[in-house]
Amino acid sequence: LAQFPTKPQLLRDNRASAELLGWLTPPLFRFLVGPSTTERWTHPSGEQWRSRVVIERCRFLEGAACKGMCVGLCQQPTERFFGEELGLPLSMEPNFADGSCTMTWGQRPRADALAEQELGCFRECALRSTAAADQRRDSDAPCELVSQHAAITPDGAGVPARGPME
Repeated sequence: LAQFPTKPQLLRDNRASAELLGWLTPPLFRFLVGPSTTERWTHPSGEQWRSRVVIERCRFLEGAACKGMCVGLCQQPTERFFGEELGLPLSMEPNFADGSCTMTWGQRPRADALAEQELGCFRECALRSTAAADQRRDSDAPCELVSQHAAITPDGAGVPARGPME
């Protein structure tokens, strides 16, 4: 068993693998995230790669109704698994305003990707209502789960609660 490969042998950090995954993701992930389409994007090499998958309205985000669960249970573990375990770069950028998400195969995640997002809890978030009831924190402060998983600082206090779950 020591000779058994721990990383996929067919998929590598290259254009062919990224475009194959871009082609396979919409039909294989539909049950989990909903309808999606594949688009072209400009790779840092200057080439046009067809490996960006745009999820129209993520079922996971909509079902969880929590930005922290999206970041901590989907985005970061998925990026880490494909990038670190399989050696396949993947960048995921959720859009909390409209519930969409962009997965880009062959692109490394940006460290500041969440810095531009409004991180206040959705109105229906159970964590938000519990925290407000306990008066432990301002209900309009950034989601505690996002802060825990993404190392977001509390600078965004007072960010209005907006998103697809309003």
